Amino acid sequence: MNFDDFIFPKSLSSKLQWWLNNSTTVVSPICFYGLPGSGKTTFAQFIAEQKSGSNNILNVDMNSHKMDGDNLRKEVKKITDFAITNSFFDGGEWGKVLILDEFHNLSFKEQDTFKMRFDEWNNLGTQIIICLNISNTNSINKVLSTAIRSRCECINFSYSEDVVDEVMPQVIAKYPDLKPEVIRSLLPDLRQIDRQSKLYGGKHEQ
Repeated sequence: MNFDDFIFPKSLSSKLQWWLNNSTTVVSPICFYGLPGSGKTTFAQFIAEQKSGSNNILNVDMNSHKMDGDNLRKEVKKITDFAITNSFFDGGEWGKVLILDEFHNLSFKEQDTFKMRFDEWNNLGTQIIICLNISNTNSINKVLSTAIRSRCECINFSYSEDVVDEVMPQVIAKYPDLKPEVIRSLLPDLRQIDRQSKLYGGKHEQ
């Protein structure tokens, strides 16, 4: 995957491209937030592989400890074990990268247990990326605790209706099997657009 494969509004694309070119100065944690399907986790994995290499990445679904009947303490231990191990040297700009996906599924109390741990993991050379979903009714202030938000550089992957016209040509070119009105109704959820395309025989990935 290349950066050009992503479909983002120009303002977001410019910001993320700057990060790719200047990532040694990026703060940690980084928070990618936005509506579901807007490319947060995919881009987190992409930039992590670009800057660290696939062997130095741990991607954790923060809802898995509930679905698997596990508990948050065990999840934190797994993350800490990753953070304290040496990274595989491959010439990357970052050391290890920890991606905490679906972070909004934690309560504010659970999120706040990570406050001091983030500082500790950063000191151990681990870049932290948080990915979380917002909605039209739940803003980032409602899904991310104040203490964690104050530690993050936050990037909004959502965009308003007036930006849809800007990205429509890119999406139509990538998914020619879908009608423009279907694409417009689903934006910015590129994941749903990709699923609809596959139903019509398309072979796209997002």
